[in-house]
Amino acid sequence: MPEPIDTSSDPDVGAQRAEGLELALLLVLEKLTPAERAAYVLKEHRRLLEAFVAAARQGDVASLEALLTPGAVSPSDGGLRGAARVPVLGRARVANPSTAFPRFWGEVEVRFVEANGRSGVLLCRGGRPTTFMTVAASTEGVHRVMWVCNPNKIAAFLDSPSRYETVLGV
Repeated sequence: MPEPIDTSSDPDVGAQRAEGLELALLLVLEKLTPAERAAYVLKEHRRLLEAFVAAARQGDVASLEALLTPGAVSPSDGGLRGAARVPVLGRARVANPSTAFPRFWGEVEVRFVEANGRSGVLLCRGGRPTTFMTVAASTEGVHRVMWVCNPNKIAAFLDSPSRYETVLGV
């Protein structure tokens, strides 16, 4: 573990330290088996997703912005009333719609699920799934927040035979 150094007076030192830590992480990841690397990446993805959902539910725009990259994009299938039909672009614009509807998060049950090889959340109202959301991230942070609201797409996910195989252990 590197010893902490105050970099507030010299941002160049902070950048050098961050670059060194990223390189060290890459070297460690190279030594892992492909399965171990995948497990690490999925765990980090889940951690970012949990942090994003927690900040959104609390209406904490500053925390959301801290998780997002400057060029963040949020596409939606537009299947829910009020959902954007064109991608929302930029850190501040992506963070604000994610918290802009206080009733949206207050009335919703969050269920963590696996979809498309990554963690996502299924948002339910009155016990009924209405929205699927996931994020894509890099070492810089969350760069995509993706929303699926189309009821037919949600139903297809819920009816997927592989979901039952996983649940039943088949």
